[in-house]
Amino acid sequence: ATFSTSSLTLGVHGITASYAGDSTHNASVPATILQTVQQTTATSITSNVNPSLVGSPIVLTANVTGGSNQSVTGNVSFYDAGALLGTATLNSGTASLSVSTLAAGSHLIVAKYSGDQGSQPSQSATLTQVVNTAGTTVTLVTSANPAVAGNSIAFSASVASTGEAANGTVTFLDGSTILGTASVSNGTASLSVSTLTDRKSTRLNSSHITI
Repeated sequence: ATFSTSSLTLGVHGITASYAGDSTHNASVPATILQTVQQTTATSITSNVNPSLVGSPIVLTANVTGGSNQSVTGNVSFYDAGALLGTATLNSGTASLSVSTLAAGSHLIVAKYSGDQGSQPSQSATLTQVVNTAGTTVTLVTSANPAVAGNSIAFSASVASTGEAANGTVTFLDGSTILGTASVSNGTASLSVSTLTDRKSTRLNSSHITI
């Protein structure tokens, strides 16, 4: 005996077949199977900032829709070239993840929906997320200008970044002569010197700044 139906709702159904018997056959013990009905799904992914800067957070958003226009539940995992970035729970078909750990370069991001009892898993197309290094500008100030020869002079370099705060070191030079280096702390590096002679000028070599 065969029975076809298209009326089952999404989810798991306990289907029972019961044979009533006939004049020469006894009724049988009912047979039961668990029938799962799922809708297909489609997953897409977007980034709120692309390209972005190293250290600056981006928000990856996955949108999951059901082929039967029924709601979807469960989780979405975000991957960078196969490496898990994190997992977020769907809310009204949308899951978002904030990421600030991507290194400079291009990243191949995909979102994978795990599925639920009534919805099949699906994966997004690949999103190419470009992450650029941050630009910097340097401002140099002196504690005394002009200064008395032999007296201590404090030079302070302020390092402004278009992304996360800069770190590393700043090298101070008098022409091509290195006066010294100082670490950047809270965007500033300072150096005191008392070795400058008359009629000298000092400049900052900003190439020694590490982001």
